[in-house]
Amino acid sequence: MTNFTAKFSGHQTFPLRYGWLYKYAETDTSKLTNVDELMVEWGVGKNMVEAIKYWARQAGAEQDIGPYSVVHSNDPFLENIESLWIIHWLLCHDHFELTSIKVFFNYYNGLTVDRSVFFDFLQHLFSKQNFIADTKKTQVLKAPSDSSLKKDLGVLFLMYTSSASSKKTEDSFASPLSELGLIKQVDKSSYSCELEERATLSNEVFTFCVLEYFCYLKERNKLARTLAFDSFLMAPGSPARIFRMSQSEVERRLDAVTRLTNGAIGWTDTQGLRQIQITDESVLSKDSNLDFLKKMYK
Repeated sequence: MTNFTAKFSGHQTFPLRYGWLYKYAETDTSKLTNVDELMVEWGVGKNMVEAIKYWARQAGAEQDIGPYSVVHSNDPFLENIESLWIIHWLLCHDHFELTSIKVFFNYYNGLTVDRSVFFDFLQHLFSKQNFIADTKKTQVLKAPSDSSLKKDLGVLFLMYTSSASSKKTEDSFASPLSELGLIKQVDKSSYSCELEERATLSNEVFTFCVLEYFCYLKERNKLARTLAFDSFLMAPGSPARIFRMSQSEVERRLDAVTRLTNGAIGWTDTQGLRQIQITDESVLSKDSNLDFLKKMYK
């Protein structure tokens, strides 16, 4: 049984900003544990200290060895847009800890959205999905308060929205993930979130995320030698879902995955039966995934 937790607070309503993950990764937080010390070290206020720590945990920057550590070693200031796609993946792929960001990129199917629509979607999802809480007693996870939901979804839009307007705000400059174009502002209150070609997403990053996804399934004993194409296209936690890709683009990307894994992962479309096939599970390990990611930066 998979248990869920809800984390709709902790960021103090601040979206992830340029430089924050770098600040955290460059700091020995085992020695600087006091908030006042971190305020001085990072040159920010108390609430921003909590926000930096929140986003560091969400992105895995607390781990000495992991995908973020590879990103930090090779592109510490996130100047390469491929690094931003990896950060996006790291923020979204563990969909068992629910946040507005993870719910949006793992469960929301609409091609347009506004804050009130997504707020209603969050409430409806909690009422119908019956997420089992990560507690000693099996119980259904309750939706956070309306206030917490509204603040958290506000961070989602601040962090990911690319505006069509020439008017720039402090947050629009400071939130790097808006560069990905996953959510686009149409007018004052509405947004577009269509399934589009992700031209700035490399095949190498997509392949890394596919490997990560299959490792994730393997760890939970949910990985078979074959996986239905439609399941990969729609399942929470899938790269196809998290990157909001069209079916035709996923097909093209899987061809690249086959090439980049030397056939260890492939896919077939035979008489309408489309399946992803794993022919060599040796590629599905955390160490080999990190090695693949390191090679991408060389």
